[in-house]
This record gives sequence, C-alpha cells and structure tokens, in this order.
Amino acid sequence: LLSVVGYYPTELIVNVSSVLGLRKVCQNCSPECLSCKNNATCLSCVDLNKVLTNDYKCVDFCPPGYYNHSRICELCNYPCLTCSNTSQICLSCYQPYILSG
Repeated sequence: LLSVVGYYPTELIVNVSSVLGLRKVCQNCSPECLSCKNNATCLSCVDLNKVLTNDYKCVDFCPPGYYNHSRICELCNYPCLTCSNTSQICLSCYQPYILSG
C-alpha cells in the first residue's frame, strides 16, 4: 500500500448489502509526522528541527545513549552514555567507565 504525505493507508471492515468486505481508506498521521506507518508510528517528522527516536516519535533531542544521525536517533556504542556525530566518539560514559584522551 502506498501512502500520501501526512496519511497512512488502512483497511476497514464494511458491511455492504449484508456482505462483509475490506475497504481501503486513508487515515491522518499524527500531526508531528510527515509520513507514518500508522497513527502512532512516525517514519519522518514535519518539523525539520525534530529527530526520530527508535520508538518512532518526533522529539527535540535524542535520548541518552543515542546521537542524531541525519535526524534519526542512532545508538551509541557501549560504554558511551552520550556520543557525537558517530556511535564511536564518546562525550560521556556509563559508570564505572571514565572518558579518557
């Protein structure tokens, strides 16, 4: 199924002349989603200043343990608590690790 920006396709069960069938309709994405899989799953964000998290939400910043890679939150390599521009450049570390260098 193809989707239009801001909408996602879905199927509804309809009763037409006592015969049950499926009808494809377009539903609105959440307002923060430019494209989506369903109402709760963004695939891209309307606001170009937002990033997409691993649970498909549009937020201002990536959560700890993730970094912004082309507006998508990517996981930092362990033991990095925070990292920058790549998963391997640590800015801070999980305990008991310390940042060196």
